[in-house]
Amino acid sequence: MKTETSRPTIHDVARETGLSIATVSRALHMNNSPNVSEATRARVKEAARSLGYQPNLAGRSLVTGRSNTVSYWALSLFSPYYTRITENICREAARRNYHVVINGTDDPANSLESDGAGAGSGNPLASHFDGIIGCDVAYAQNDYARDLRGLNRPFVGIGLNTPPQSDSVTIDVFAAGQMATRHLIETGAKRILLLTADHGDDPRTDAYKSVMGDAGYETSFFHIKHNRRPQAREGIKALVEEYRALGRALPEAIFCQNDEIAVGCCRGLFGMGIRVPDDVMLIGCDGLNETEYAACPLSTVSFPIEEMCRTAWDFLENRFRDGSIAQQNMVLQPQVIQRQSTLG
Repeated sequence: MKTETSRPTIHDVARETGLSIATVSRALHMNNSPNVSEATRARVKEAARSLGYQPNLAGRSLVTGRSNTVSYWALSLFSPYYTRITENICREAARRNYHVVINGTDDPANSLESDGAGAGSGNPLASHFDGIIGCDVAYAQNDYARDLRGLNRPFVGIGLNTPPQSDSVTIDVFAAGQMATRHLIETGAKRILLLTADHGDDPRTDAYKSVMGDAGYETSFFHIKHNRRPQAREGIKALVEEYRALGRALPEAIFCQNDEIAVGCCRGLFGMGIRVPDDVMLIGCDGLNETEYAACPLSTVSFPIEEMCRTAWDFLENRFRDGSIAQQNMVLQPQVIQRQSTLG
């Protein structure tokens, strides 16, 4: 007999809906079951919510053969850009009734090779989740892309740098660099500086060089140590001091490799008494929400993060349904968001 303090069970949900336990179980645990209509699934879930029923994960695993848990790996978990992606991955997971285990490749404690837990089908990590979404793991220093794909689970790469020969949803970063540079040229700027923390190959740098070359303008670069606001703020201050000491005119516009750099650069320019956009125009890249609320709202090239995360989950579920389907790849296009910082 059910008491006031006992937890609701699947039997209670079945009684509430007038359906069989088997149908209720399929509706709650098997998202893609062809034997349950969407109307029935919605009715069962509403009854479960009203009763306060919480599915038994162990029972779900027995029914479906899966844990409904996905492992999410990102190059970083704490920068605003990666936090935004993680938030969208988790929101989409909740909408589809999945649990997410979040890991950062920048944390040595999360190494797949630590404590002898190397990659492969024997790795104990592999038994706890159904699939993997990896954001920019190909940038990691410890072969994370190889190790994650070696766990013999469906893998979808997302972001700016994804492993080859795997399902992926990427963003056309070269196009983003072209858009940012062309936008500055269209405002009338000719002396355009690229402010970057990357000392190697980056598609945005290549795009900047290409567009500036086509326009017949000289390129100019300034490198900072890290993709962080304090380093960008101090870096731009040092650059302004150098220009002033040499009696050189400041750039007419600055293309910042990402929005973290753009926010720090804007703060540094204001601290040196330089007005944005009156003295120097400024554009970032990736589309952080806070660029809209900077002291001078910043133009940016916005990445379609929500679409990227939604498509990644679509690809993963496609792979769950049929592991033999052809490789799935999509490249998404960014767009320029013009704000006050380039309206000078």
